[in-house]
Amino acid sequence: MENYEYNVVEKSLTQDFMIKWVWMPFVKSVPKGVTPNMLTYIGLIFVTTMMLGVWAVALGHSWGLIVAAVSTFLYMLCDNTDGLLARSTGQTSRLGEFLDHWLDSISFVLVDSCIAYSLGLTGMWFFLFVTLLTLAFYITMWEHHYTGVFFSGHLGSNERMFVYIALYFCVFFLGDSSWLTFSDNSFANIPMILFILVAIGSVLTTLGCIVRVKKHFLDVILFTIAIATVGLWSYCNLLAIHWVVALLTVINMIFCGKLIKMHLTQTPSPYRYKILTIAIPLCIALPFIASWSNIAQYVVYTAVTCMAVTALWDGLFTIRYLKKQ
Repeated sequence: MENYEYNVVEKSLTQDFMIKWVWMPFVKSVPKGVTPNMLTYIGLIFVTTMMLGVWAVALGHSWGLIVAAVSTFLYMLCDNTDGLLARSTGQTSRLGEFLDHWLDSISFVLVDSCIAYSLGLTGMWFFLFVTLLTLAFYITMWEHHYTGVFFSGHLGSNERMFVYIALYFCVFFLGDSSWLTFSDNSFANIPMILFILVAIGSVLTTLGCIVRVKKHFLDVILFTIAIATVGLWSYCNLLAIHWVVALLTVINMIFCGKLIKMHLTQTPSPYRYKILTIAIPLCIALPFIASWSNIAQYVVYTAVTCMAVTALWDGLFTIRYLKKQ
């Protein structure tokens, strides 16, 4: 465990600047009793405050946008410095990498959902925005599983977070401006432009990873079917936005957790695929029976609950396993 190394190829346009002027000064100021894993957990707390800020906006309190913007930056700070703190203090570990990526699989969906909601994306536009970014995240984890290297492009997580922070402030100060109001009938608004850029970036990221690890492409199919099923439910108006977010979050937790666990522990965990292989056809059939049955909402509740329990069980089991190593 002492010899464990985390390999990353970092090409972010802003990372070098942020490391020199923000991340490393913060790491040097962190009290000795604070561990890298504590920073990872604190980052998830800031994601929670971000969600509370967006919830406040939904209740008519515009100050929630400032809370969301500040929380986004603080989450980004924790997400970037937990690894730096681990490497600078010799505390790198498989447990730390698992916690970092597994909690990121939760945080990324929630962060993207918050900005999409704040910009007024609804229905399938909301689903596609969040799903494309979720797919790109999973594909990156998938590539890391087979190559052992985590690749971050020129426009990565940092750049995305900075854009989100800027947009929160823009909506707070200029919320009534037409160019900040989402409209699917025009390209002359910031939310639509952001959607297009996200779509292009996510597709390019996904294709790039698939080209580099193309012989394992079949691994991606079940994940794609799972999130496409959520899209089908959303298209058939069977899901409110919060259920879309919940389902995408637990799906990402399950699949990313599987990849990270297998990569770090070299132990397979195939039963999840069997469960999902059985469940997905039933879920696909749900829209066709929803018109003559009132069971749709109960199926949604059951699906979210079962997948959340599976994801948490796997995560806690892996954490316990890695702590013993």
